[in-house]
Amino acid sequence: MATLKPCPMCGEDVSLNAAACPHCGEKLRRTAKSKSHGEGDATGGLIPYKNPMALTAYYLSIASLIPCFFFLGAVSVVLGIMGLKRAKQTPAIKGQVHAWIGIILGGGCFLLWGGLFATGVIAAISSGR
Repeated sequence: MATLKPCPMCGEDVSLNAAACPHCGEKLRRTAKSKSHGEGDATGGLIPYKNPMALTAYYLSIASLIPCFFFLGAVSVVLGIMGLKRAKQTPAIKGQVHAWIGIILGGGCFLLWGGLFATGVIAAISSGR
């Protein structure tokens, strides 16, 4: 019978022999160089590497600030929602803030630049008559 121990990240019971938690993916066997808190990097866990959808939504929303890339705002909204769902399913996975920034900023840029583009197209069509 295998002995169980709680995962340090999510608290679920995991076998002593497990290399990673099957619930949250946290590595259980640590090397001397790895840290015991956060995401294990120099940022102290500020960058949610375990939630790539939220992180991608954040970066795409920043790119959507450039008017010719306004369509990336719609993609960042979708990825942000997916990132929020993933963070809700597994609380040990961070990224809620990045996901919300992706949703709000990406959606705002999509509506702003898309609206201005549509207005320009309509004005060009109307003046051509």
